[in-house]
This record gives sequence, C-alpha cells and structure tokens, in this order.
Amino acid sequence: MGICLLLKQLWNKDKDKAQAVAVQALKSEEAEEDYKEGIKQYQEGNVLYAIALFKKLAANNYAPAMTLLGLFYYDGIGVEEDSQKAFKWFVKAANLGDVEAMFHMGSCYWLGEGVDKDAKEGFKWFEKAANLGDASSAYNLGVAYEKGIAVEKNSAMAFLWFEKSACQGNAKARFNVGHLYSIGEGVGQDLQKAVDWFRMAALQGCPEAQHNLGVCYLEGKGVKKDPQRAVAWFEKAARQGLKESQRNMAFCYSKGIGVEQDIQKASYWEALLEG
Repeated sequence: MGICLLLKQLWNKDKDKAQAVAVQALKSEEAEEDYKEGIKQYQEGNVLYAIALFKKLAANNYAPAMTLLGLFYYDGIGVEEDSQKAFKWFVKAANLGDVEAMFHMGSCYWLGEGVDKDAKEGFKWFEKAANLGDASSAYNLGVAYEKGIAVEKNSAMAFLWFEKSACQGNAKARFNVGHLYSIGEGVGQDLQKAVDWFRMAALQGCPEAQHNLGVCYLEGKGVKKDPQRAVAWFEKAARQGLKESQRNMAFCYSKGIGVEQDIQKASYWEALLEG
C-alpha cells in the first residue's frame, strides 16, 4: 500500500494518527538520505565527516547507522579499534530489528570478540537473522550443525541451512551444498547436482569449488570427463593460492594431462606449492 493511500485512509479515520504517520515517514526519508550521504562521504575518503553523520543518525535510533558505527569500531576505521564498543552498537541496532547487526552480534558471541564467548548465544542470533533472510547467518547455522557448535551434529540440518544460504547466492554455502551432494551426507548422493552447485560457486570465485569442479572433470564424476577443463579450473583455484590445485597443476604438467607435458611449468607449480 502506498504511503499516500495509507495517509488518505488514516485521515478519514483519525487525523492525529495520520499526521503522526506523515511526520514519521518524512523523518525516515530524511534519515535515509543522510545515511546515503554518509556512505558517499565515506567512499570519497571523508571518513570523519561520515562518522559524524552516522552518529547523528544513531542518536535518532536509525539502526543501519548503528550497525555501520559498530563495524567502524570493530575494524578501527576513523576511530580507535574497540570490539566492545562495536558490540554495543550491534546490540542497539539488533534490538531495533537490523538483520545485519544480528549477524554481527552472533559473530561476536561465536568468536568472543567484544563480549564473552558464548556459542549458544551466537547461534541464537544467527538463527534470528537467518529466519529474516540473512544468507551469511544461514551459512553459519549450517557450519554449526555440520561441526556440532552449540548444537548436536546433524548433517541433514546442515544441508538444509547451507541450501537456504546457497539459494540466496552465498558462494561458500553453494560449495558446501555441492560437497554434501558429492558424498551423500545429509542428502542423497547426486553427483550431477554436486557439479551444478560447484559450478555456481566456482563462477563466483570460490577456490574450493573451482578445485572440486576440476576434480569432477578430471575423473568424470557427474560430468563428462574433460582433462582440459579440469586443468583450467585447477589453474583458477591455484592462482588464488589453493595448495591442492597447485599440486594438481604440477602433476598435470609433469604427466601431460589436459595440457602438453612441460617439466618447466611443472617445476613452477611445485615451487609455488613449497613456497
């Protein structure tokens, strides 16, 4: 329902309430404009001015500004690094319903940064944020169930949360969904679906997914065997520093698998592996 239609309906029923809604809507628009200006100033390098804008907004209970102030204190951007102050800002924003702040609160509790370590409390905030659509929190819930952090290990629940995060575009979650499909843990084994998820994550630049996709092409698992494509994916992951892929690059060049045999290039990748 548009704000104009809402105000018209309210005006006919309750003029005072309609006026209050109008004032609140105007304040929200002004706050959003100031927030955008703060982001612009930060991007242009005017960090202190941006922080001043965000503090003004935070004083008026604008939650996104509180979350950003928390991140500035957490990373020491324009202010002295202080994880406790960061946590306090995250708490204020989370209690106002800011989903990103909920995620950061969960992270602080999980890692014990700015607050005493409490995995169960961290899990609680991740769950709140995930149920409100936060992909990173959903991913962390998957990790919690996979590793048994704050909850009992449960591969089916791990898959459920990884899949939820993956469907929202989280690359690490897409890799994990592919991995679980490839080994049949938490879900029935399906090598073709594993390849599909690895490919999506690989195209987003996830080195582990690039490596696993290379293995699938090399061994013909879930996809037609294609050593040349395997090497291409190994190289992408290897250039991001993934040791397993660097090892495979050295092996492929030394044996002439998917590429012409080249001992010099094999030595190059071996040197990187040892470095």
